[in-house]
Amino acid sequence: MRLNYINNNLDKETVVKAMQDIADLGIFIDKKGESLYAHPLSAQYVEKQETPILTREI
Repeated sequence: MRLNYINNNLDKETVVKAMQDIADLGIFIDKKGESLYAHPLSAQYVEKQETPILTREI
């Protein structure tokens, strides 16, 4: 998932609570009805830096 507008200053407790709130909704289930997302396992910010090598105008 890629989000354009994020708050990258969240503390661990805030992130864990938000993730657990989402898990508690029980909206991620497989075809058998089993939960796919029951407990938060990890979270990270991924920073993307693009370095142009070639830009050709047409």
